[in-house]
Amino acid sequence: MSYFFSLLSRVLATVAILFKISLVGYTQNFSPLDVVAKVETQAITQHDIISRLALQAAFEGREDLGPEAQKATLETLIDEALAQQFAASRDILPSDAEVSAAVSNLASSNNLSLAELTRALSERNTDIYALQSNFAAQLTWNTLISNVFGNRADVSEEQLEAEWSRISAGRGQTEWFLLEINLNEADLEDAQAVANQLSEGANPYDLARRLSSSPSAADAGRRGWVWEEDLTTRVTTVLQNTPEGTPTVPIDNNNGFTIYIPLATRKVGTSGSQDLISLYRLFISLENQGQSPRDTQKLLTLDQALRGVSNCSEFEEVMVAYGEGPSGKTGELPRDTLTPLVQQVVADLDINTFSNLVPDEGGASIFMNCGQRKLDIPLTRDEVRLRLLDEKAKALRKDLTLTLRRQAFIEYK
Repeated sequence: MSYFFSLLSRVLATVAILFKISLVGYTQNFSPLDVVAKVETQAITQHDIISRLALQAAFEGREDLGPEAQKATLETLIDEALAQQFAASRDILPSDAEVSAAVSNLASSNNLSLAELTRALSERNTDIYALQSNFAAQLTWNTLISNVFGNRADVSEEQLEAEWSRISAGRGQTEWFLLEINLNEADLEDAQAVANQLSEGANPYDLARRLSSSPSAADAGRRGWVWEEDLTTRVTTVLQNTPEGTPTVPIDNNNGFTIYIPLATRKVGTSGSQDLISLYRLFISLENQGQSPRDTQKLLTLDQALRGVSNCSEFEEVMVAYGEGPSGKTGELPRDTLTPLVQQVVADLDINTFSNLVPDEGGASIFMNCGQRKLDIPLTRDEVRLRLLDEKAKALRKDLTLTLRRQAFIEYK
């Protein structure tokens, strides 16, 4: 995933209540043959479905264009069309200005102009209109939940205190955001065949929708955040030894087997962690991108000086002797604040190892990793409140959706 979309995903996560990525199409030109469903008189097209999936792929970094993904996306678009129609009947649809403000805020949060955001989306095979319609749909849901349910959508101080106490009691545990594929009544050979497909690059969301017997299959296998205490010892042991994004071995669940994919990990009581790194930077100026005789001599001298360097103290001596301009210690920095190029260069650097020569403005730099660690970010009461609000909103939204579907005319083409 690119630096921009990685950063954008984190920004979206911090404003999850307001701006969840869930595209619904604005009115667009389409062929009648492209219509796949009608909600009352509103058409949903194949273009709407593909646009949604492309936007989802842009933010999740994983494409899922299979038939099961398209079916699930169609149902989501139907639900959002129902919400928009109901909001229109109450005259509480978000205005164009509100939608534009949401998009502008997203762009500015990532230090991008609207033109740059538009170009970034285009490079991901989606567009600004898909993003605008996503915000319009989510703003509609937010307004509807508040308008229909009133105080029921709020979180009381008692509820907040109870959840805060529960989290405080659980501090020190690990929690995983899990994708699961439950293969009930499967034997080990069949379960291993699914695990092999995942290891070879098969789409886990698609497999979860098609194969899993767990309720989470309706959400493409996403079980959500699960505490260590809510899992068996066998499962936690396997998860502790499974890198994020990697499928586990099939685990016996007494009725078959389950395969998990840990998508994220954090300690209970934290909102995540930050990767910190301490770098030494040795910069040298170059006249002609290393092609002039003077540049060549300078590079040869530096190469000779770095031979045998095996720790940061030795690198510092060379840096002091030969470094120019911005050479020096960067101090401890969050990895995600480094430029995309430097992030890429230091990604696989072990401590006390240095990089190859990296092109830099006016010359080139060499970076040495002199320390790294993870910094846990403490969870705040406001973040806990937002989590509870989000959970309530999801439950109320589900109730409202069922009501709207019972009253609606939906025609599948």
